Amino acid sequence: MKTEKDKLIERIKHEITTYPFEVIDGQVVTCTYIRLACQRFINWLDYKDRYFDVDAVLKVINFIEKLQHFKGQFAGQNFKLEPWQKWIIASIYGYKWKKNDLRVIRTFILSIGRKNGKSSLIAAMALYHLIGDGEASAEVVACANSTSQASILFKMCSNYLKKLDKKGKYFQFYRDSINFPITDSNLKIVSSDASRLDGLYVSFAVEDETGAAPSSELWDVLETSQGSRLQPLICSCSTRGFQLNGFYKELEQTGIDVLNDIKEDDSLFTAIYTLDEEDDYKNKKNWIKANPNLVIALGYYIRNKRLQKNIGLREMAELLHISPAYLSNLESGKHSMTNPLLLKKISKILNVDHLKLFKIIGYTDKDMSDLKKEIMSELIEEISNIEIGKILEELMKMEPEKVFLVKEYIGLLNRG
Repeated sequence: MKTEKDKLIERIKHEITTYPFEVIDGQVVTCTYIRLACQRFINWLDYKDRYFDVDAVLKVINFIEKLQHFKGQFAGQNFKLEPWQKWIIASIYGYKWKKNDLRVIRTFILSIGRKNGKSSLIAAMALYHLIGDGEASAEVVACANSTSQASILFKMCSNYLKKLDKKGKYFQFYRDSINFPITDSNLKIVSSDASRLDGLYVSFAVEDETGAAPSSELWDVLETSQGSRLQPLICSCSTRGFQLNGFYKELEQTGIDVLNDIKEDDSLFTAIYTLDEEDDYKNKKNWIKANPNLVIALGYYIRNKRLQKNIGLREMAELLHISPAYLSNLESGKHSMTNPLLLKKISKILNVDHLKLFKIIGYTDKDMSDLKKEIMSELIEEISNIEIGKILEELMKMEPEKVFLVKEYIGLLNRG
């Protein structure tokens, strides 16, 4: 008989995301910090002083996924949160205290590589707090450390809303702010000038690229301005790899200490996407740890090209000598797509430049040349140490698609 916890986990997996459970099961390649954060998310299901509100999470997800992209290859399409993004939303908005039904999380730290949709996500969250969080006279502040970055955030927020409110009935747009008169709420964009926050009672605040901030002044003012709110939220977002300031390093270290149970702070949620200390940064298989959208972006590109050419999933899988389920997982980003031979074959079928596919995941022609030499060296060493019969025995254990890839490797090496 299923327990209440079992039923809750089923709802989270079915209605929200399987991401934290797949991370812990080793199905998703990620770093130690994310594994610790996912384990904490799961552990909290057993805590007696809090509960997980599935409907509250779905409310945020449904709001964000009503927003529409306004540029690029996804222009006009609805925002689609990826599994890791849904886990972040679930971590922030899902857990509530039993004593007062208020959210547990009040501070969120996100550190991630470039081109993973960080700014889009925080802009969408800001709009949720402007419109959908249910707080009257909400004051939402999005901060950046430069005028150009602040402008990017503001354009995102305003363009998302203009797509949502096509007749312009519900929002008032100004140079650096947006009003929502129905609930007397407003969103303000600020670039590094803390004095512009005087007198505000901020309900939601985000500082983009906190790691590049010259000091903690802006963050301190934002925190102080939230004192009168029942369940405020403040977010720090930074691009991994930037020269981080002392204040941000301290903030991030606090998050790491909480994940490692060195410090206790239930109000803090930290998601740090980075390579582990022992990882070789030159090994592209590790890059997904800092860039969770890496294979997702490639999968989307391949799927869209396949559909444009009217090639069915099953037909494409047969051409690639892989199962339809495996191809489906590759296109959805559930499986890593770093096999260069498979990518070359895909590019040939779709009639696209193979370098474009390799560049999405970081490969270059030089990498391919180095890879050929590395594979040849490994094969020579392997054959010299193992009897041919043993090699054949291992081949017989492999699935057909893997045997096909071994054959392709040998063919490539012979040609190269």
